[in-house]
Amino acid sequence: MISFLIFFLFIFDSGGNIGIRNIGFLLMGICVLEILLKNKIIINRYFLIFWVGIVSFLLVNLAVAMQNGAEFLNANVFSFSMYMLVFFYILARNNYLDIEGYLNAVKVFAVFVIVFFLGRLLGINIIVEIYRFVPSVTGPDGTKNGMAVVYYQGTLALVPGSVMFACQKKTGWFLICVIALAAAQSRFGLFTSILFFLIIYRKKIYIPAMLALAVMAVIAVFQVEIPVLTTFLEMFNGRYSGSQIRQGHLYSILALLRDNPAYILFGQGAGTSFYTSGFNTYTDSVEISHFDFMRKYGVLFFGILSLALLWIIFVLFKKRQARQTRLAFALMAHYVVAISNPVLMSLPIMMLMCVAIVEAEQKRCVFVHS
Repeated sequence: MISFLIFFLFIFDSGGNIGIRNIGFLLMGICVLEILLKNKIIINRYFLIFWVGIVSFLLVNLAVAMQNGAEFLNANVFSFSMYMLVFFYILARNNYLDIEGYLNAVKVFAVFVIVFFLGRLLGINIIVEIYRFVPSVTGPDGTKNGMAVVYYQGTLALVPGSVMFACQKKTGWFLICVIALAAAQSRFGLFTSILFFLIIYRKKIYIPAMLALAVMAVIAVFQVEIPVLTTFLEMFNGRYSGSQIRQGHLYSILALLRDNPAYILFGQGAGTSFYTSGFNTYTDSVEISHFDFMRKYGVLFFGILSLALLWIIFVLFKKRQARQTRLAFALMAHYVVAISNPVLMSLPIMMLMCVAIVEAEQKRCVFVHS
């Protein structure tokens, strides 16, 4: 129950705009205090060394960021999830964070998104009124591309969840997650979920193929116009503005690294701003997470963390157990969806990664006494 509450609060209020994730921080603080009082802190020595290395680099990066004009608080906001890794790990070691909690949180969140989407689409008064208190990240009128949208910053947490449901052969919950992603018009998230579904069910490819053909037949016969599909077509034929904006970000980051070779090693610094032709202005964060991370922290640090993630995925696959395999697929899916979304180091996924580390770690641990 605690795991579900923590995951749900951080998924639902991933950006902190609503304010309820503060309850999640409070719950985590109480759990860590309980663990301390019971003297049950067990940390794998290799993880401890790795985390100390991360913090050491982040402190150097902080100095670089402030030298390049970043504010102290803003710089630490971007690095906060990495500072918190050791606490997430301790909670996962003591089962206060687990896979089941994450999946249950994803279930509730996906249903919530769909209910809100349908309620607003149909003009159900009670849904419209509730929406005013917990608005999603949309335009002023709560629409996008001319249709109702319910998009929260934690929406991309549905992608790892949908992949784990696919691994469990829980097709119903997979479809609910996919529908929620469609309701949020998360194009790349929807594409990633379906891609991994096809990979997982590669030996039964005829099932999703027949479903896809059936959907296309319905669209053709009834001449249904679906804004999400229209936007997809625009994206693939080059008319989708979102892809052009991301291209502008990419070219600007590559030009910045080319003109400042030192940034390749240490980054420009978290919280710093740079000019991007994607927005035609200065900004401190863009959607293409991988390249934005390289800009902030350097290519070297990005490479080290990526290799660490790949090692965790490799170890999980090597165990050849269903529980670990679905976690490995989930982490892979998140790494892919972060290519086009600013979620690479989001708090919910860092929590899930610590759950994966606990699943993958060796038995040799070191006690850290309070």
